[in-house]
Amino acid sequence: MIDPNHIMNNIKEEIANPEPSHERIITYLNDLRIKEEYQSLSDSEFYDIVGKTFKLNPVFFMKYIYGNRKLYEKVNKKEMEKYIIEKFCLYEGEQILYECNGEIKQWGEKAKLTVGGGNLFVTNHRIIAHGKLSARAGDLASGVLYLDLAIKAFSGGSKKAKSKKKLIETSIYQELPCYGYQFPLKNQIRLKKKKDGVTIWCALYGDKAVPYVDKVEKIYFLQIKLPRYYQGTKIINYKDQINKLFEVLRMDANQIIDIFGELHEMGLDQTLKEKTFLAILRQLRLSKLTQHLSDSEYLDIVKAVYNLDPEFFMTWIYPKMMSWNFPSFLRVKSELFGILNKEGANIK
Repeated sequence: MIDPNHIMNNIKEEIANPEPSHERIITYLNDLRIKEEYQSLSDSEFYDIVGKTFKLNPVFFMKYIYGNRKLYEKVNKKEMEKYIIEKFCLYEGEQILYECNGEIKQWGEKAKLTVGGGNLFVTNHRIIAHGKLSARAGDLASGVLYLDLAIKAFSGGSKKAKSKKKLIETSIYQELPCYGYQFPLKNQIRLKKKKDGVTIWCALYGDKAVPYVDKVEKIYFLQIKLPRYYQGTKIINYKDQINKLFEVLRMDANQIIDIFGELHEMGLDQTLKEKTFLAILRQLRLSKLTQHLSDSEYLDIVKAVYNLDPEFFMTWIYPKMMSWNFPSFLRVKSELFGILNKEGANIK
């Protein structure tokens, strides 16, 4: 076998050129799969070379190489995508929770983006979609909603060309460029099962907007459709797939703790911070979006909020919480008292 490292060196030299040839790079990669002298190259070794090629120039790769049929000859496409994402694209603490074949659409104010005919990888922070990206003009009636749980807006354009460009840019121009197209999950305000998939409603709002306090003037939603698999005329495990996807997409306690951490770092004034924290802590016990959280998970969240700023919590948050008398909070009230004492709150 010829050492494949010389192919990697050739790719590096080509990408370093002022005007690299994507055809030449694709040929280099394709040779590793079809030429006899490279037949002992393992799948993971080939995936590694493709991932390193992507990392050399993500913009060039996604524009000229990604999606080329020759790249996927004699390759398990889904396996390669997962390998590259896990090795090169995930942040610390991020992991793939669910993967499936499907289509994702982002409906914005005046444009609709679709990534279809490929695979979806759901992590604890985002959805990474693979497939063909397309955009067309659309019109989603915007409403005025209060946020249930949200903190950051997902950037998008008002025209289809701008929206498509923005999705690519937000996927690539970050600390760890994304192999594929990413759709963040932090700003969901509603999650609903559909007969063919799941819909996630999200919010767009300005830099100074805060959940539960400011009204949302623009909304968009992500629609995920799963393909049906048949055995004769019977659909196989279709409902199970949708249920699993729905469960994975629901925010867990750690994600909610992260939201409080980000709000804390925003440097809100005392009144706004108090109002926001109390509203979220209250809705965590009342909202359908978070009804899956257990009592112990809720207590973990409250403890984490206390530890962000104990003095602020005991002065402005705790006294108001102790006046709540709805059943789902009364269930944990006495236990919360004990946990905070253990944390050193010295409650009298």
